[in-house]
Amino acid sequence: MCNPIIGAVISAAGSIASAAAQAGVAKAQAKIARNNAIAERDRAATDAAREREQQRRRISTRRARTLAGGIDLEGSPLEVVLGEIGDSELRIADNTYAREVRARNHEAEANIYKSRARSTILGGTLGAISPLVDELRRG
Repeated sequence: MCNPIIGAVISAAGSIASAAAQAGVAKAQAKIARNNAIAERDRAATDAAREREQQRRRISTRRARTLAGGIDLEGSPLEVVLGEIGDSELRIADNTYAREVRARNHEAEANIYKSRARSTILGGTLGAISPLVDELRRG
């Protein structure tokens, strides 16, 4: 009678250890996915800052050339500058949106991994209890 109970205890310990290891992997994957979401948002901010700096330089160069040519920044030259600003802001908005979508996908992935970790622990615990209960019922 003692040997089957010992076997059930060892089986239970193995089940719990296996579940803990699998849950650890899932938690690590969730952390990676969350970090990827943060990185996407950081890249969006960096890209926006870079685009705005390039925009500022393009407009400054155009303004300097226009004024050097003796043309006031009114009418068509002003419309060109405003058009460039609008185009640049659209590129920034498009990139920011695309990166936010990717960030949210990473967050959803992290939530899936987190859920997987919890269900693995639960499954391991239930898997550990089952042989013990069976052995006690027989015993």
